[in-house]
Amino acid sequence: MSSFSKVAAVLCTLTFQLPEVFAARQPYDVRKIIDAFRHPHDDLTILCAHRGLKWNGTTENSRDAYFRATEAGLECIETDIHLSLDGHLPMIHDGGLGRTTDIDEQTGQPAYNPFTGQGHNPLVSEHNFTGFIEKLHLRDEQGRVHVETVPTLPEMVHSIYETGANVVLQLDFKEQAAVEPAYWALKNLTNRAGVPANEWCIYKLQAKWWKNPAEFEALEWVQDAFASGTQLAYIPVYNPEDEASWDTLTSLKEFASTNYTISAEIEVYSTGAPLQPLQDYIVHNGTEQDTFRTSGIFYAAGDLVDFITSDLTRFDTANYTIPDDIHTNNSVFVFQENKAPALLDSLVGNKSLDGHDYRSDFDWIIKQGFQWVITDIADVWDAELRAQGKRNTSYLLNGSENDRANADKPQQGQEPFLHTPGHVSEETASDDPIVAPTGKFNPAELGRPQVASVFENVVATDDIQDFGWTAELNDNTPWTGDAFSNYTNIPSAAPNININPDLVTDLIADINTEISRRANFEPSMLVDNSLLLRPRKWRSIESSMTSRMMRGDILTYPEMLINGLNLPPFISPPCCGDERQCQESGSHQCLPQPLVACASIIRMWQANSPDNKAFIWKTIYMEQQKLLHESLIPVPLKHESYEKETLIAAVQAAVLYTILHIEEVASIPKHYVRSLLITVGTMTFSMMNVRDMDYCHQTDEVPTRHEWICNQSMWRVTSFSYALNELLHIAKIPSSGNGGGPCRRVHLPSTRSLWTAKSNLEWQRQYAKQLSKRQLRDCYRIAHLREYAKYPGDSSAGRNWATDLDDWCLDHDELGALIWMATKLDPL
Repeated sequence: MSSFSKVAAVLCTLTFQLPEVFAARQPYDVRKIIDAFRHPHDDLTILCAHRGLKWNGTTENSRDAYFRATEAGLECIETDIHLSLDGHLPMIHDGGLGRTTDIDEQTGQPAYNPFTGQGHNPLVSEHNFTGFIEKLHLRDEQGRVHVETVPTLPEMVHSIYETGANVVLQLDFKEQAAVEPAYWALKNLTNRAGVPANEWCIYKLQAKWWKNPAEFEALEWVQDAFASGTQLAYIPVYNPEDEASWDTLTSLKEFASTNYTISAEIEVYSTGAPLQPLQDYIVHNGTEQDTFRTSGIFYAAGDLVDFITSDLTRFDTANYTIPDDIHTNNSVFVFQENKAPALLDSLVGNKSLDGHDYRSDFDWIIKQGFQWVITDIADVWDAELRAQGKRNTSYLLNGSENDRANADKPQQGQEPFLHTPGHVSEETASDDPIVAPTGKFNPAELGRPQVASVFENVVATDDIQDFGWTAELNDNTPWTGDAFSNYTNIPSAAPNININPDLVTDLIADINTEISRRANFEPSMLVDNSLLLRPRKWRSIESSMTSRMMRGDILTYPEMLINGLNLPPFISPPCCGDERQCQESGSHQCLPQPLVACASIIRMWQANSPDNKAFIWKTIYMEQQKLLHESLIPVPLKHESYEKETLIAAVQAAVLYTILHIEEVASIPKHYVRSLLITVGTMTFSMMNVRDMDYCHQTDEVPTRHEWICNQSMWRVTSFSYALNELLHIAKIPSSGNGGGPCRRVHLPSTRSLWTAKSNLEWQRQYAKQLSKRQLRDCYRIAHLREYAKYPGDSSAGRNWATDLDDWCLDHDELGALIWMATKLDPL
């Protein structure tokens, strides 16, 4: 056992008589604490009190525990945050309320027993804070009820203001959904020194939630922080299981080049175990461009200490036998929610090379080179580290001389926080250094190697040649093919971009063969790069005018995602039938993650500022990368088990990104456009394989509305893609006018009354009504519509289904009108 383990064992398992404080409250400067998280000092290890300075009869995550931590001279407190059913942010560690509150006494339910995992332990997320959780009293480590009730995050920040404490909080969110509400709740709060709470409340988030800077920076609340000049402090948390699922090292490197990431938490369990490369990068292999050179870890002290066996405890150990040695084999016992306590080593699995969790070993943590530690016994650590000369907190003091000369200057590799920050590629080459968008549109930034590549047989060509709209004829000159001898150029919204093919990333190139084989999508299906997304040539004025009307409608679809409750006609909101909350907010708050990210990007796009245009393009391509990565890799392809609704949303988002390219296609590298369209095609084929796309009305059984919407959403996004391909150069396939394949395969969208039904009951009535009148039990396709147009209303033999098309025409929606216009364009 290490020297520190012996000290901890004596303090924690024998008498547990910890002194009230090892040091008095210190006049810290929270900005210097944040800076110390970035830059390592050999004589300083930062300590974060886990849930405050608890125990000794002090309840965890309480005002009392936080006050004790600041009075002990500790500079950081790691807290736990949930999202209640009514949108509040209660500070509770467990997912349930049983262990830390008196919910059993207040509800008359059986008391929760942490030694058996049995009893009343309802989830925080399933109860309202107002009127219920706010009235619950906290229990201490012995189960005794205290007068203090469950605090919320804003209440705790206000308490810190009232006490004048100078401490930073690490916000440990138990649910991803709680992150954004926390930002808005803290937006107008400060500490006593006037520093905004969102600058000293560190957002310590699971790295798997937003795996790279592009995903994180696209979030609406992050964009608000950038726009308002808020100096966000972000720490991604990497766990061992992450390493097998995605590229954690690349993620760390990318975040290390941003000016808002101040460190990383790397939960490596043993030397050489998963995540060791991340810690090695921090300690040995970082670059001068990195904006931080530190990492932290959780010290696992365990939950079973000698006070549990005291006569004072209110917890019934029932038939659970507390082991004589609570540090069995140098491991510790921890509570498990709704289960009996377990030895930490028994839970390790393949997270450690030898089956031991070394996070309970003080000496091992220090030797690994971690610069900050989260611990339940921060005051014990403070005493031991001071004895080793590793608690020189003078760096953190207000008015100290340390680094005063550089206090107002950005650190090396770090831009000022007065603009929307970008991030540097992990490339070591410095030919094109980009840290953040400059004051003008920077085409070179689009060339950063973060953009999804094209397939191996696609080579970036020379500069883009303009392919223009046909000139309108303003006189009565007959319309002939000669009118296309000259084209006017499409005005470019940004400068043309000369791109070096060497800047294309490897991501899609590495998986393109597998995509093509498994998704049945061939890159050769696309037209030549120089024509992609360019207008087709029309032989008639009617087609030219129709195409302009279609284009005008289509270009409004992205903004529909963020303005009001009417979504693009191929997207149905998850709140369909229960829209009260979204109606109150004026926009849909219910969208799946791919569309949430898309909405954030569109909001940036809507601002139309040349200052952030390069950042927006980069974010779009990074999101494209993410969508493809999550839906198609690792092999075997993830789309086989990918959640259906999420995959549909991913395709819908990719289609909206394609629409954003239409107006500025002349200024975008051609192989970037090709990459995006290949991504859309690949994901669409994957989506079509998830469920039987030909399911229609073969039976009289009425599906659930959810099932119907899933099928209809797939049909609608593919029918829209059909219309887009009729309008613009995309795929090399015969048009509907020539009887091409899409004409026979693509489904018509449903009627307006079904798609926009205001309630589930209304939808059921409409579905039953339309089913009873239906003549054709097969699905209607574009070919039916074209055939119907030849003989409208003719229900002669063999065509009795025409009456169905009569009803469809009388009840078509916006997408139906778009499909109709697409069928009226000149054959290709």
